[in-house]
Amino acid sequence: MSCAISYDIEGNTNQDVVASLTGCNKSVTVTNNGGLTEYTFTGNGNFIFEYEDAYGNTGSTLATVSWIDK
Repeated sequence: MSCAISYDIEGNTNQDVVASLTGCNKSVTVTNNGGLTEYTFTGNGNFIFEYEDAYGNTGSTLATVSWIDK
């Protein structure tokens, strides 16, 4: 099971950046972040999406933002 991260802004910005969990090869449920597949970065940093598929397999994907300059 693997998932990818997409970002609504990928270049230098002074705005918040939304990271979305995408491309999961099986239907998954996010088990942290209130079950949401999006996380809003208000500053640079990391966030780990944790998820589980229908068979109980778990996984995680790291989102990293380093291009916010407020």
